[in-house]
Amino acid sequence: MSQLKVINLIAGPLMLGFGLLGVFVIIPNGIDEPGGVQFAALSPSYFPRIVCYMLAAFGAMVTVRTLASSSDAGALDAAPDERVIMRTVTVFAVLFALYIALEPLGFPLTGAIALFVLMFLADERRLTIMIPVAIGIPAGLYLFFTKAANVPIPSGILEQYLAGV
Repeated sequence: MSQLKVINLIAGPLMLGFGLLGVFVIIPNGIDEPGGVQFAALSPSYFPRIVCYMLAAFGAMVTVRTLASSSDAGALDAAPDERVIMRTVTVFAVLFALYIALEPLGFPLTGAIALFVLMFLADERRLTIMIPVAIGIPAGLYLFFTKAANVPIPSGILEQYLAGV
């Protein structure tokens, strides 16, 4: 069995499990739902629930596709590539740093830095792609949640600049 198939057989059920855990345990117990929300999309649990459903669906698809594939060519390597291990550890470190820095630095800045670093880890080197994506996605999400959905998002050190936006 190939190393990729083993990884997918671990990752798929884990994604499925985390998605279902989010939908049925974490979101109901961790998000307070105000009564009388006029539109479902304005509910605080709406977007986290969508993300969890998507995570569960992708996990199920990865698992089913991996089990359905008949390519057993190649023996399982003794150990994963050292570069893969380092990237995985680095991604978790970036996500932990994002969690720590979110309140003081704010979502737009920490999101931009994290996206830039994660794209770099994914071997993207074109600054014409990296910079607009790293700035545009957090800015768009910030504007959507603060202006359209009326959900407060931490703006951190950029608060004085984002207050008038």
